[in-house]
Amino acid sequence: MRARRQFNMSTGFTLLEMLAVVAIVAILVGILVPVIAKQKIKAKATLARTDCSAIANAITQYHMDNSSRFPLLSRRKAGDRYDGGMTRGGDITFSLHDNSPIGRKPFTSDMMIILSGLDIPSADGQKINPGNALGGSKGAYLKSELTNDREKEGLGPDGIYRDPFGNPYVVTVDKSGDDRCWDMFYGAKEVSGTGPDQKLDGGADDMPAIGQHGLMKVVNGANVGYVLQGKAMVWSAGPDREISPGAGALMDKNYDNIIGW
Repeated sequence: MRARRQFNMSTGFTLLEMLAVVAIVAILVGILVPVIAKQKIKAKATLARTDCSAIANAITQYHMDNSSRFPLLSRRKAGDRYDGGMTRGGDITFSLHDNSPIGRKPFTSDMMIILSGLDIPSADGQKINPGNALGGSKGAYLKSELTNDREKEGLGPDGIYRDPFGNPYVVTVDKSGDDRCWDMFYGAKEVSGTGPDQKLDGGADDMPAIGQHGLMKVVNGANVGYVLQGKAMVWSAGPDREISPGAGALMDKNYDNIIGW
């Protein structure tokens, strides 16, 4: 009599095996999600630094091509747009008017619209560059992507140019004409003259000649601060969208700021 073969028909996973697979997948997801999130932030930060450099280069080129003029509107009175934006060195720091990371300061919208060669309303609704009349000899110095969202990167409907984190770029121009930019925030000795293990206990002579992010110490009468050599400097508040006035450039909420120099 031929023996019958017996087959084990149970070919599926057991409950323990399935639980083990689920646990392994959960562990992998827990590891990969933070890594992917960090990579996205890193990519956005890289793009923001590229934008900062592009804006600074566009301003410098415009200044060279247009009889040492900056892409500003002469019709703007000191009490209108520039009030409060003058730094100790006589330069001007521009950012979003009401929601600036450094307080109530002038718009960047006029400047960005002119540099982009566009004919769109400024942040206050005014048509400031009809027919690109102020665009200068090249027409467009800055390649900017228009967006309808005021919280996304690019040139918004209000003329404000924002980084990938939604921050308005902060711009300082050498209005004093000494080929140095004294930024309203980074020009402060409390910010650029101190490091994580350093405090300002002495006078100007005790401050380092080269401050944080490579800025140079200057003494202008009773004012002491730090400047960047050049016609323009650009930065933003970074991923956390906040800064810490009075804290060192590498400390507290300033640590992740996007620097364009």
